[in-house]
Amino acid sequence: MNLILTRTDYPSPDVAMGTVAFDKYSFYTLQHDFTPPGTYTLIPHIVQNGPLKGLKTYCLINPELGVFEEQSGYTGAYPMRYAILIHPGNWAHDSIGCILPGIARDTLYPKPNVGGSQVAFRQIMGFLGGVAGHTLEIRDVQTAA
Repeated sequence: MNLILTRTDYPSPDVAMGTVAFDKYSFYTLQHDFTPPGTYTLIPHIVQNGPLKGLKTYCLINPELGVFEEQSGYTGAYPMRYAILIHPGNWAHDSIGCILPGIARDTLYPKPNVGGSQVAFRQIMGFLGGVAGHTLEIRDVQTAA
């Protein structure tokens, strides 16, 4: 399955909001310190530490854009990033680079957020089925102010 994440709002220089869509479904997204636009392979991933330890999720991978599952010796054109996950969370500070899905959102600065993140996350995981073979395309679209 191919998911498309379209970033449309930038409430601050390091926070992006948008939507992720696939089939007939769509959810809001929040991402802090976001990854470059492009197509990423989604691989099943289990969080190994931190407050989400044991969570089954997906990790974004694109070696050409410097995005890996784990730290590596990458020395390409983009800053190396790793463990960029899709996981529940409501506020930008709940993540560094990961994608937080929600069923509601508020773009007001300084507290942009998504609501119903646990519900959205469970639905996305259910649709993806915990198996490999999915991609996520990230697109940037600047909306008129």
